[in-house]
Amino acid sequence: MAALSLGKLQMRILAAFLLCVALPTRAALAEECNRLEKQQDLNQCYAKELRHSEQAVDEAYKTIVDRLEGRPDAAMALELAEEAWKVYRDAECLFSASGSVGGSVYPMLLSECKDELTRARLARLNAYLQCKEGDIACPAPSAR
Repeated sequence: MAALSLGKLQMRILAAFLLCVALPTRAALAEECNRLEKQQDLNQCYAKELRHSEQAVDEAYKTIVDRLEGRPDAAMALELAEEAWKVYRDAECLFSASGSVGGSVYPMLLSECKDELTRARLARLNAYLQCKEGDIACPAPSAR
């Protein structure tokens, strides 16, 4: 049991570390993109930002899944929510960027939209990681 608790503690520490590392890196990427002038470079930079945000969401998601060990119904609900969220994000951004389809700016606008919604999802997942044991509205409380 102690080894299991230590593993969960290590996961929480890792998640907190990754979040701290991700914040300055995200700002540095945004600053880097703002200095670019060529559309192709901008497209690549915004795609890189999106990949970074998606990686942070994946880490937060995995941490929540670990917390849901022994609660298969909750884990299934989280998986369904994540799949539905991805479909929503992609469809919303296809619509949002649809005015520029065929243009050189389209990939940037699509990535920018997806990144914005992905960062919002990350904030939501991180909120689940911050809630405490005993909070009846908390679907993934931290270990005691």
